[in-house]
Amino acid sequence: MPVQNVQRVQDAVHGLMEFRGLETSVVDVLRASELQRLRRIRQLGLSHLVFPAAEHSRLVHCIGAAHLAKRFVFRLEEATTDLLVDELRPDQEARRDVALGALCHDLGHGPLSHVWEREVVANFDRAAWTAALGLQDEVLPQTLKWHELVGQGLLAWPDGELHQLLERQEEGTSRRIRNLLAGKHYLTYLPRVLASDVDVDRCDFLMRDAQQTGVAYGRYDLDWLISTATVGRREDGQLVVGFDRRKAPRVLEQLLVARRALYDTVYQHKTVRSAEGMIGLLLRRLRDVASDGPGWLSDQPY
Repeated sequence: MPVQNVQRVQDAVHGLMEFRGLETSVVDVLRASELQRLRRIRQLGLSHLVFPAAEHSRLVHCIGAAHLAKRFVFRLEEATTDLLVDELRPDQEARRDVALGALCHDLGHGPLSHVWEREVVANFDRAAWTAALGLQDEVLPQTLKWHELVGQGLLAWPDGELHQLLERQEEGTSRRIRNLLAGKHYLTYLPRVLASDVDVDRCDFLMRDAQQTGVAYGRYDLDWLISTATVGRREDGQLVVGFDRRKAPRVLEQLLVARRALYDTVYQHKTVRSAEGMIGLLLRRLRDVASDGPGWLSDQPY
């Protein structure tokens, strides 16, 4: 085996957060202001009020997801060597694009993450937002959440720093990333690496949130999970990302139990929910005040 391939295998096994070759596009676009704003958004919203160490940002999570995306696609590339023809196997370009897609998957999150989306923009006018973001001519899934729609708009914004940095990598890169995040790719199974029941988003935030909050739950054997990833064929002939049915059941069970435990222990903690509820009342009140126009405040005595 060539030396560079041995090194890649070692990196995949040991999980070093390193990007090489075309994957360095992830590092190149990190300076975009659209991504840097995620430094100021906590991954867990108000959970730090209960778990003081939970200060990690959305940007940290996105970088971690990009790293896992690279590892997963590299594993799929190896696993399909004798299963698929070269045209149906992922290559270094696909690995780069999936890593960039993972980096940008939370791009549109607002302040306080899900609290903002739940309390301020709940039941948003999809048509109005689509038009405001310049996406009215796009065919997008109606299931896209608000932050996913905003992320599509930021990636498509021709004057945006992120769009321009992506296009410097290769013309059409921003379009490919948008398509990936919308579930479209010429390798139809690859978008599932970014959005499925077991995807790089969940794989990263479960481990990261458990580590940062210090709880004993949320941990699972990530390296073993990645080593069992492969590509299979459904009954309808469609290729899908899957896991080895002999080796993966226990680690998948471990992941699902970890996810449930984190929801019960951290994400749905009664004090966190109470704080989110109070902030939600404040945000809704501010929204109502703003909708009354500037005259509402000017008429009030100081």
